[in-house]
Amino acid sequence: MTRMTKLRAGLGTPSLAALSLAALSLAGLLAGGLCLGPAAPAQAGNAYKALFAFGDSLSDVGNYYAISNGTTPPSPPYSLGRYSNGPVWVQTLASSLGVRPLSASVKGGTVYATGGATASGHRVADLAGQFQQYTAVNGTVASGTALFTVAIGVNDLQEAVNAGANSTALMATATQAVTDTMSVVAQLLAMGARHIIVTTPPDVTRTPSSANMSPPQLAALAAGLRTFVSALNAQVAALQLPAGAKVSVLDIYTLLDSVIASLPAWASPM
Repeated sequence: MTRMTKLRAGLGTPSLAALSLAALSLAGLLAGGLCLGPAAPAQAGNAYKALFAFGDSLSDVGNYYAISNGTTPPSPPYSLGRYSNGPVWVQTLASSLGVRPLSASVKGGTVYATGGATASGHRVADLAGQFQQYTAVNGTVASGTALFTVAIGVNDLQEAVNAGANSTALMATATQAVTDTMSVVAQLLAMGARHIIVTTPPDVTRTPSSANMSPPQLAALAAGLRTFVSALNAQVAALQLPAGAKVSVLDIYTLLDSVIASLPAWASPM
């Protein structure tokens, strides 16, 4: 079985509308320089040698497009191979830091993020599988001069909601997703990484994809999202970091809500 076939096997199609607003909002915020200061670990002269990205469609620059044989996400309206109408946030970040342009891992690049991926799943394109792909190429070394991003978790929650999970179950799903995310972060640190950004999920209860959810579904999803944000911040704060290492939380959840709150009523997504 080829690597492309393995990636394709069992990976569901991501919800396109669910994440597009969050992706665009985050890209715009980063382009405007609102997040780079507190979120990105500083290095003199922005001298990062590379950027490695793990996650889902928010960071995917063409992996799912490749494994879907060029059918998903559809272009137009999406930018070729990306769940956005232009560069996704890690591309904007890389450009801002002077890092070479990013490309999908299936094409030999450093972005392992794949649309539809989850933090706790066992498919090849889920987070643990992405990490295995990284080590297959790079061995058990993570450069201390590279920046690593891990942006994942919202699909864990949305899959659970679609399966009928209640608020209690969603909170447990969120806690497990954070634990699995932080497991990869801990392994990267142990392998030598010194600059890592992890993100909270976007508040997808505020996006058009949630418009047809029932009140119990929305309540369960909201509970899961709040739990994820709280658990991620707590686990990052509790890390015992190696000398010179920094793990920063980029709070997409709050950023997206702030963007929506600033919109005129006619432009609000919900």
